[in-house]
Amino acid sequence: MVNPVRHQQRMITCIISAGLDAQKILRGLKDEKQIFTAGIFHARGIGGSAYYRSSMAGGQEKNVIIAIVPAARADEIFSYLYEAGELYKPHYGMMYMEKIDRATPLNLPDEMPDLDALAFN
Repeated sequence: MVNPVRHQQRMITCIISAGLDAQKILRGLKDEKQIFTAGIFHARGIGGSAYYRSSMAGGQEKNVIIAIVPAARADEIFSYLYEAGELYKPHYGMMYMEKIDRATPLNLPDEMPDLDALAFN
């Protein structure tokens, strides 16, 4: 028997081009969609294919947005992130959604810090 309390939330992971304003997308989640359980982090690296292992390939930089959303709104938020992250464009990123049993609240502050000012260059 499936526990009806479980799997009432979804975690959406959205990997987008570092050139896009991830803070703006996060603000949109908060202001337009009332999703307060989301965060951003920066990632970089190279792929595992032979092309990416060659000495001519440079690393790619991406922003990763993770949002915990109610299952009832998961498709709506997934579509919002797809459009906001411009994932309809080739090579702009990817995203996926998974069921989660439980999550610790992750609330956005009222004032968003400027991530560029916090970057270690």
